[in-house]
Amino acid sequence: MFGLFKSKNTIEHEKRVQFFYQNCKKEIQDYIDNCLEPSREDILKIAVNAKLMYSLFANVKQIQADARKFAYPLTTNGLAIFMSIDKMEEYAALEEMQALVKKNFDQLVEKNSSQLSLPAINSAFIMSKLIGFDREL
Repeated sequence: MFGLFKSKNTIEHEKRVQFFYQNCKKEIQDYIDNCLEPSREDILKIAVNAKLMYSLFANVKQIQADARKFAYPLTTNGLAIFMSIDKMEEYAALEEMQALVKKNFDQLVEKNSSQLSLPAINSAFIMSKLIGFDREL
């Protein structure tokens, strides 16, 4: 009934999910803030991490909108790199971005880290497998 009577487990689960989400968001923002003149690789790293973060938290209703608002512009910057610097067509740029994200996601599955992922993303990925961020209690 409107979430008024949440169990202790539900409250703790929501706190853990929020903690990992905020860590990921903060680490991406810190990475952005530390790149005074971001290179092509920096922008792609930011875009991949934003998409990975969004993928981890997209099904969490309390975080969904904020995650989309934060990740969308960063991810589209990656597409812009492929389109403007690499002179790709829009569809080819989208395929390239999807391939890059998939490659890094597969690396997370296999090794719990990837070439481009930040440490907070690695931790959140591991914990998402352990506690299931999007599960209902």
